[in-house]
Amino acid sequence: MFSFRFLNRIFLDMAPRKKQTVQKPTIENDQVQKLTKEKKELEQKLEEALKQVADIQQENEQRRIELLGTYRDMRRDFENRTNQIAKSVESVKKSLKNAEGRAKKTDQQRQILMRTKLEQEERIAFLNDCLHEKKTHRMVEAERRKTEMSRKAMLKAQKELREIQEGKEGVSKPWRQCEICGEEYTERALRTPRVLDCGHTLCQTCIKRLAGDEGVHCPFDREVTIIPKSRINCLPKNFAVLHM
Repeated sequence: MFSFRFLNRIFLDMAPRKKQTVQKPTIENDQVQKLTKEKKELEQKLEEALKQVADIQQENEQRRIELLGTYRDMRRDFENRTNQIAKSVESVKKSLKNAEGRAKKTDQQRQILMRTKLEQEERIAFLNDCLHEKKTHRMVEAERRKTEMSRKAMLKAQKELREIQEGKEGVSKPWRQCEICGEEYTERALRTPRVLDCGHTLCQTCIKRLAGDEGVHCPFDREVTIIPKSRINCLPKNFAVLHM
């Protein structure tokens, strides 16, 4: 005979089985408290961190405002210094321009003084030359007078000799007479013997008569001596004819 336990076991095995439910493990109270505490600590740290961030932001904002003010002051100071430097540069430019003008004026005055000095030196040299020239002129004048006296004495002697010769011969020399008018040459202006460009000699009066618009046509070879009628007396004298 089967025992009661065996039958009960068979009955239980044959009975429909209920679905077994898996129970989740539950967190104990101390762990919950611990997590809650950690949460509060984290929240407190977060608040402190946020407060520090806010303080840092406020400090940064104050620094930014201070730096902005400092930048504005520095920029204003830089602009003022730039304006002062620009004014100083402009003043220096004006000073340089004035200095250049004064230097140019001084250079012009120096050139004027140099020219005046040179003129004075030239004047002094000229005066010295004049003094020397006066001495030389006096010496030359004395020699000229001596020469003139000698020439006059020689001419007088030649004239006397010619008169003596003509008195002996009784006829004047033909070379002492103008071949046009036949008058004797003299040292007076009207009968002065003048030499034409061709080499022939005539008295000044006859040359004036022969003078035309183109000049003087020589009556012997028809060569023209180009000279104005008013300058006939500038033709060279034939001293050889006078002194023969």
